Amino acid sequence: MREAVPRKYNMEHNLGHDFEVHGIVVVVWGGTRDVGRNETEKGLHQIKKLVENHKQSNVIVMCVPCRFDFEPKSCVNDEVKVYNRKLKSI
Repeated sequence: MREAVPRKYNMEHNLGHDFEVHGIVVVVWGGTRDVGRNETEKGLHQIKKLVENHKQSNVIVMCVPCRFDFEPKSCVNDEVKVYNRKLKSI
């Protein structure tokens, strides 16, 4: 039987043998489009709500990547940094 996910994308393989996966895993990886539209508070609220509603699942929330097509000090990338800082405090 063929694996549904190639080995290099297997979560246990990438996170190490000490990481155990039980049940459902939900990975949330937001993008910079909503952050750039000044909707960070709305996005954070929705992520909090998702986590609260799925307490029986393993939820992994990824930070939003910076926009590499903008300057590092652009207002969008500054907002991404603020968003990620708030995200880590959830």
